[in-house]
Amino acid sequence: MSVYLAFFITTWREDHKEQIATQIAIERLNQEIFQNYKSLITFKSSITKRYEELKEIEPRVSNKHKFSSKEIGFKSFVTSSYNSATWKRVSNNSLGNFMPVDYLENAHKLYERNQVLLDINDQISDFIFSDLFFEKSKCETAFSLSSLCMWQQAMVAINNTYFYTKFIENHLEYFHKILDNDSTVNEFYTSRSLLSEQDLKKLDNKERNHINQLKGNTFD
Repeated sequence: MSVYLAFFITTWREDHKEQIATQIAIERLNQEIFQNYKSLITFKSSITKRYEELKEIEPRVSNKHKFSSKEIGFKSFVTSSYNSATWKRVSNNSLGNFMPVDYLENAHKLYERNQVLLDINDQISDFIFSDLFFEKSKCETAFSLSSLCMWQQAMVAINNTYFYTKFIENHLEYFHKILDNDSTVNEFYTSRSLLSEQDLKKLDNKERNHINQLKGNTFD
């Protein structure tokens, strides 16, 4: 009996330790996801404004100037940033096995979507060090590629914002306190979570239409 009791106590302690560790990991992951959501909201606004500014200089773009020159008036790119340190730890740790399956799967999809914008960041980095950015004869091509990159960024940001909002909505029990501590993000989230699914998609489509109208007929 004493051997059995000792085994039971040991097992209970191990399970309790795993439960505590799992809860801490979830809390840290929620903080990381929330910070990524906050950054995404800012980025979505910034990339829309920067894309509007890019289209304003289109009449001045010609192969008489370098795309990087002050005469063109290009105000540089906006790039997105995401944290993933906590997610990587969870992914490489057995603690993930103790998390709710739907929560873990939905988080995995979020981080996959993050990578799309990070990949565009890499494309932009390669572009600004290329000849296209500095040769007069390639100015119109450089503008076209810049316009395409910003259009992609803006469209992905709209999509990602939708999925981040839905993630928080679906797992709201984890985010009540975090939202209460950030009035700006809370206001943005609430303004969208109160919408029906149909109205939320209408809002996203309105933003996409604005971006597509800006895109117009850029140089081929």
